[in-house]
Amino acid sequence: MKRKKLGIGIFLVIITIIAVSCKRDQQEDIVPSVPVNIRVNLELPLYFNLQFPGNYVNLNGGNKGIVLLHGFDGVYYALDRTCTHDPFLDCSRVEIDESLSFRCGSFFQGEFEACCSSRFQFDGAVTEGPALYPLRRYNVIQTGNILDIIN
Repeated sequence: MKRKKLGIGIFLVIITIIAVSCKRDQQEDIVPSVPVNIRVNLELPLYFNLQFPGNYVNLNGGNKGIVLLHGFDGVYYALDRTCTHDPFLDCSRVEIDESLSFRCGSFFQGEFEACCSSRFQFDGAVTEGPALYPLRRYNVIQTGNILDIIN
């Protein structure tokens, strides 16, 4: 009886690993992978505010740009601005709002125009809308006041 339970347990673990791996591969295929290697010096005036939680800056790079954000949890997040719902649409770009959450669309003449109803929290996780996958995250390595954003 114990062997049967152990066998079932091992089988479930293997199935879970396969399922998670497949989902991760699908997510990585949704937003095309491009090389990212950006260095940010927090002592420069352009990036100085990033030393404080709740601040962010838009950077060139990634697919449709990258948001570098200093979360209230003290962690730096680098997220691709490409919405994962339909990343190949021109309008499929996320904008950050005052609550440090993202929504799919862009500002035109001071007004926000939604592309879809997807919303994402500060770490890229989906909170609502048709998007099924989180925003693509890039690695942020901090060495003193230098942040390296890589994939």
